Amino acid sequence: MLSIEPMLDADLPLAGQFLHQNHDATRSAEDWARLFRYPWERGMPSGKPNNGFLLRDGGTLAGVVGAIYSEQSIHGVVERFCNITSWAVLESHRGHSTRLLMACLAQPGYHFTNFSPMPVVENILKFLKFVCLEKSYHVVANLPWPLWTRYRIATGPAAGELLKGSELRVLEDHRSIAGLTHLAVANQGRCCYVALTPCQVKGFPSAEVLHAGDAALFTEALPAIGAHLLRRGWLTLKVESRFVEGKPAWSRQRPMDVPKYYRSDRLKPADISTLYSERVLLLSENRR
Repeated sequence: MLSIEPMLDADLPLAGQFLHQNHDATRSAEDWARLFRYPWERGMPSGKPNNGFLLRDGGTLAGVVGAIYSEQSIHGVVERFCNITSWAVLESHRGHSTRLLMACLAQPGYHFTNFSPMPVVENILKFLKFVCLEKSYHVVANLPWPLWTRYRIATGPAAGELLKGSELRVLEDHRSIAGLTHLAVANQGRCCYVALTPCQVKGFPSAEVLHAGDAALFTEALPAIGAHLLRRGWLTLKVESRFVEGKPAWSRQRPMDVPKYYRSDRLKPADISTLYSERVLLLSENRR
């Protein structure tokens, strides 16, 4: 009587209750269900095919694997992504866990990501030909550099006035996400969108980079960005190596705390965005 079925919007209340009881009880059933209703969904021409997959044993829900979909412009081409999240199966049905995940991975035309795997999940992802997205990050000291005036930096709603094309769309997709700080950095006709979230590094207030649309411009503008953030009380900047070119000045490199994985037949690590994932959606939930 076992079956694997797509998780539709009508299934979200039941799936949310299952995840609350069997995955993370610190989040309510309503919070879990809300995770699969994301702001960029409205801008997806083809819509989302499902919210993941369910494992049922007769009339009993025995497992859930969540999926968050997005359509992103990468080098001028629209690419489809599936972010795998919230994989939970009852102990009595653990032997069918991989079947549930494979139902999600069997969908054609998607690049797949998982940004917070537990160790046992990490081993499964490696077996399924996922590769590690990033192995290290830099902690960059924010200093009061005079280079501040060479770059125009806009924050909040004003950031949209400097951006255009796909970078503007990424900003619009995430304007409503609580916990994100939006920057637009411009210089000599070039501009990129930078998304940040507050964090702590060794107990000091810091900002973590979740997206930098142009690695070359972002790297050049790091001193100016650092000076801008310092004025707002952030002493350091945490940035993954794929977002920068080379090793930034006044920085220290450290191994990743939590590994991130992706599977794609053609995209490179620098093409993968953390923004369209549970990592960002949970920022809003944490603010509630």
